[in-house]
Amino acid sequence: MTFVFVGLLCLFAAAWVLLPLRVARADIEYSMVDGGEPKKLDDEMKRLQRQSRDIEFDRSLGKIGDADFAQLQSDIQTQMETVAQQLNSKTVAPTMETHAPDFDLETEILIVRARRKRAARKTQTPALWSCSCGREMSQADSFCASCGAARS
Repeated sequence: MTFVFVGLLCLFAAAWVLLPLRVARADIEYSMVDGGEPKKLDDEMKRLQRQSRDIEFDRSLGKIGDADFAQLQSDIQTQMETVAQQLNSKTVAPTMETHAPDFDLETEILIVRARRKRAARKTQTPALWSCSCGREMSQADSFCASCGAARS
């Protein structure tokens, strides 16, 4: 009986340690398969745009001279044009034959939309009521904070 208990405990501990590793690996594989080449190009474009903003910021601080700035910006612009051409050549309009509908993604989008609508409803100002002293209070208030009158 003790041997079975120790064996089960070891299996549980191994599952506890290995399960997060398996899930993380699955996420990486999914992102690589799902995004593919256009995702890599899009990430490269974002990196170049960020680098361009960083160079402009460094110039505004006086870390880079005007000649160096012009050279770096032209290099980055050339790289951005190359990536944009590659992205345009890789972009293909999805068709039903090439891409199956991703129901999980569509479900997640619908959930996010529903949560945003619910959050928007919660942030709307509640109905106010006015006390005899003229102070406005929300429906949650039972008594006036300034004169102490009960809500009518």
